Amino acid sequence: MSKAFMKVLAVTMVALSITILGCSCPVSGFFQESISGFNVVLISWDGVQREHFYELLIRGALPEIAAISIEGGLVNVTITGHVADTKAGHAEMLTGYGPSITGVYSNRKFSSIPEGLTVLERVESIFGRDGVATIMVTGKTHNLGGEKGEPFHNVRTTIDVFDSNAANANVVGQKATAYLKQYASRRFSAFFHFSDPDSKGHKFGENSREYEQAIVTCDLWLGRIVQSLKKSQIYSSTIVLVTSDHGFDEAKTSHRDAPYVFAASNRHLTRNGNLGDIAPTALALMGEDPAQFTPPFYGAPLVPWRGATASELVKSIIVVLSDSFRSHACD
Repeated sequence: MSKAFMKVLAVTMVALSITILGCSCPVSGFFQESISGFNVVLISWDGVQREHFYELLIRGALPEIAAISIEGGLVNVTITGHVADTKAGHAEMLTGYGPSITGVYSNRKFSSIPEGLTVLERVESIFGRDGVATIMVTGKTHNLGGEKGEPFHNVRTTIDVFDSNAANANVVGQKATAYLKQYASRRFSAFFHFSDPDSKGHKFGENSREYEQAIVTCDLWLGRIVQSLKKSQIYSSTIVLVTSDHGFDEAKTSHRDAPYVFAASNRHLTRNGNLGDIAPTALALMGEDPAQFTPPFYGAPLVPWRGATASELVKSIIVVLSDSFRSHACD
């Protein structure tokens, strides 16, 4: 079975599952008439190649992200306007802007992101210290740390929790669930970064067993995060959004030409997009109109904004499927 076919089949299964569920529940189950009041948990699986992700998904090796995708949505995300690496990818993911605004061009060419541009800083500014808890936990210090001159230096001094260490998924996952439990009684916006796929890909290669297991471990912790939210009885008021900062070169230990990733959520996603859409999506889910922010975002929310119709649900599924077939028509 070719990779292209496996990928298309995986997306088809998710899309059909959403459609089937849509037949048995009202449209409002997918489209919120007005989006407001949600907590947001943004999760980055560092360096997950889209093709390999779909292979594991169709194999049944990623049951947790499959579950939230069927509940909500799964779309393709592409990186444009900068190199596919950790610093540049996360800078755009967390701000909605490219290098000309963030100053983060690559892992080697970067500066601190100007103060106030990340989602977490914006949320802190809008709701205030007493109105929201802002949390950032990362598994890398060299690319996602808060030292002076590093991209997220200004974030470190602004938000409630900035926990950056060279740590594997088990450490990051335990911290993530602990912080979610600690702040369960408050509104919150959280970012959790799992570095394992990237580190294993660099060491063992994209087609290695170790790379696959790293992605599977990320999925395991996604399930535990979801269960933590459910145990605290806040899952229904929390949006979980999973994506990646870059992919991986096929069968290699590098990601020089790897702009193809994904986004999955327990809320419906309306279209394929690019990495610059993630930040405005997170802000929209917190109830904020992305159009109010300056500079204007490069992208737009991947979720319905100001209401949507049943026909848009069908249209969004067709777009995902069409793009999947078109991108691999010659494979």
